[in-house]
Parts: sequence; structure tokens; C-alpha cells
Amino acid sequence: MTNKLAGNLEFDTTYSNKQIIFQLFCSHESISRAELSRMTGLSKQTVSSAISGLEAMKLVTPVGSTKGHIGRRAITYRLSPSASFAVGIDLGGTSLRSGLIDFSGEVRSEFSRLTPLTNLNDLIQAILNSIQTLKNQAGVKEEIDLLVIGVPGVVHPVTGVVSMAPNVEYLNGVDLRKQLKEYFKFEVIIENDINLAAVGEKDSLKLEDFVFISLGTGIGMAVVLDGKLRRGSKGGAGEIGYMLFDIFDENILNPKILEDMLGGKALEKLYKGNTGNQLTVEEIFLLAKNNDEYASFLTKNMVKQLSSCLRNIIAILDPATIIMGGGIGSRKDVLSELKKSLQNQVNQEFDIRTTSLGSRAGIVGAMSLAVKEIRDTAIDKGQKLDYGVTS
Repeated sequence: MTNKLAGNLEFDTTYSNKQIIFQLFCSHESISRAELSRMTGLSKQTVSSAISGLEAMKLVTPVGSTKGHIGRRAITYRLSPSASFAVGIDLGGTSLRSGLIDFSGEVRSEFSRLTPLTNLNDLIQAILNSIQTLKNQAGVKEEIDLLVIGVPGVVHPVTGVVSMAPNVEYLNGVDLRKQLKEYFKFEVIIENDINLAAVGEKDSLKLEDFVFISLGTGIGMAVVLDGKLRRGSKGGAGEIGYMLFDIFDENILNPKILEDMLGGKALEKLYKGNTGNQLTVEEIFLLAKNNDEYASFLTKNMVKQLSSCLRNIIAILDPATIIMGGGIGSRKDVLSELKKSLQNQVNQEFDIRTTSLGSRAGIVGAMSLAVKEIRDTAIDKGQKLDYGVTS
């Protein structure tokens, strides 16, 4: 339940004054007591008391003073960068990207390395080394409070077990959070990598209803409706790669799925199967551009099948926006042809665009979720430490 304060600001009715003030600090780079009082309708004395409490909890700190005003300058405050630190990781089939973010939302360091593809122990060691490298680069000696990892697979919301992870096969059947908790004292969150890319886009573009479709090695989708990421009862919402592609296939016991026709692996396999030549996706698209007959057929057919898939998604979810990401999905030539194909199939206006964050969507989303989580728990943790301050 929410309550509107001055300026039509909405807050949960269960929030204390301290929590209301804290939420405003989270959405402003810096702010003064007088500004907080005007924005909330709370008295200056109440605001001052709340800020004193947040200072005692080491969550906010003075940062400067207002300028350009007649009379005495007012002290401005901001979130304390060193109040907490978190790490976000985007675990891909090729690279492991990591980033260290502080309580104020500033990215302090980033690091990238190859993803270990042999076994879980090597992955855990790579994560440990990446965290230490991030801390060393940023000169941060404080402990990390949270780790968020995006994995290329489905994460069950109850058991935490990873499944459908063909690009990092040793993750299948593993409760990665449980494994990592044996090494770390801090909290660990495991999330699907495309879901995290959608979180990054949501926070960057301020969108409330959209789908994020990643078309690269394979294909997957994240769903955001009414401002919320929708994971499904078993964490598999958006796994469109497993949608039936040809339900009238003669081999009904092994029907084709969408990923058999869409994605880098599918294109490479189909091209080799017809020509005998093993080419990369980039080489196939280059041949298509130069009017190679079979390469052109494959890329055009891929767009055709993808547009049919999007037509079904539009009919079921009615998203305001479709965001295309991944090595293939973010190509401008693919987007252009996809728009043309959709216009012939969908009798309505639609907004389809490529990702605003490019290949960084996953790591940006991981860090975005991480900083939100450490802020959401900051008040409760501060009160448990008993700084002797009440709200």
C-alpha cells in the first residue's frame, strides 16, 4: 500500500520517516534538508532527525553546500559510497565479466576474463580471483556485502538449481548459490543472464512493459510487465528457444524447436550441412551481403521465423517495446529486415529497437540489481547494529 506525500511522491505506508528520506537519497545525487522537507512535506526538525539517524548508521554523509542562494548556504548530503560494496558478474559461454559497485551506485572497477568451461571448481576459483582483482583495482579494503551472478540457464526460484545451460554444461543440476556460500560470508544471488540484461535496460530506459530478446549463440527472452521482471513458477519464463517450431514434423517424438532454426549455432550447422563448409555467423552474414544464394536464404529465413515468433509474443504479452540484444539480434541489418517482416504480419504499431547497452547489458543489470539489494536491506542492517538511534 502506498501513500502520497508533497509533490505526489509515493511511499509505502509502512515506511518510517527515516526510510522515506533514505529513498529520496537513493534517487538524488545530493540533496539538502530544506529540499527534503519541501519534497516530503515533513517538518525540518523531522527531516533533521531522520538524517542524523542515517548519518549515525553511516548510510549518508555531508558532501557540500547549496550555491547561488541568498543567505546562509545549506549543507547537502549524499549516500555514503563506502557504506556497502557489491559485485555483479555476467557469466557467458565465452567471457566472465565482473564489476564492483559502491553504495552510491558508482562503478569502482571492472574486469573481464575467459569463462572456465571445464568444471565447477575452476569457475569458483575464477570468481574468487575476479572479486579480489576488482577490489585491488579499486583500492577497496572493505568486505563485499553481496554478489549477483547472471548465468546462461534457468534458475529455479525455490531450489536454486540451474538447468538448461548448454553453453556452460557443468552448471546443469547445480545449486550454484549453495556452492558459493561455502566460500563467501556475504549474500549471493543467482539470476538468469537475460533477465539481468532486461534489468539493465529497465533501469537505463525507465521502461515498464517490454521483452528483451537475446539472439546470439541461441535465443532467449526476458519479460518485464507492469514494471516487474516475470520469472515464472519454475524460473523458465521466456525460454522461447524451446518453443515448437514445426509441430507437423514427421518425427513427432523429436519435434523441431525454435533454436534449431534461430541463433548462431543453428546458422553454422545449417550452412555446413548444405555446403560442407564450416563458417562463423559473421562470415555467413558477409556472404549473404555479397549475394551468396544459400547464405542469403538462411539469413532471410531466420528473420522470417523470428518475426513469426515475435508476432506470437505480441499477441500473448502485448509488450509496449521489444528490445533485441545478442550478437545477431543487435545487428542493424537484422533489425531493419525484422521491422519490414513484422509490418507485414502485425496490424498494429509496435516499438522494436536494439539494446541501448549493447554487450554490457548483462553486467550493467547485475550491478544494478546488486546496488538495489544492498540499499533495500541497509536500514534493517543498520538498525540491527544498534547505533542507538530511532526513527
